[in-house]
Amino acid sequence: MSARGAQALGLHGIECVRGEAAAIPLPDATADLFLSLWGLHRFPDPAAAIGDAARVLAPGGRLVGCTFVRGSDSLRQRLLIRPGLGDFGNVATAAETESYLAAAGLAVTALERRGPMLYFDARAPA
Repeated sequence: MSARGAQALGLHGIECVRGEAAAIPLPDATADLFLSLWGLHRFPDPAAAIGDAARVLAPGGRLVGCTFVRGSDSLRQRLLIRPGLGDFGNVATAAETESYLAAAGLAVTALERRGPMLYFDARAPA
């Protein structure tokens, strides 16, 4: 969302920043919510991106997102997701993604797999 879009919706206290996923240009413990929708699998290092998102989360802050995951032998998934290739980049398994969240010190509050998608919600320690 752009700053102009947030204003048009009457939203306040939203700051839009641009940066690298593994080097977010924000101070430690300053974000209440971090969204990563449809992008984690495209980052060069998904674990580092989650780690840096955790760094910027304030105590009790949330990291919410969804990403493509591998691990099913379905023909559809094998055709769509090939690790390291094309637009899907670094597709992890659901277990690997959960381990990235835990390694970053986040408590997973929701984790749901639907086909090749994993939806997650995790919190920073309070």
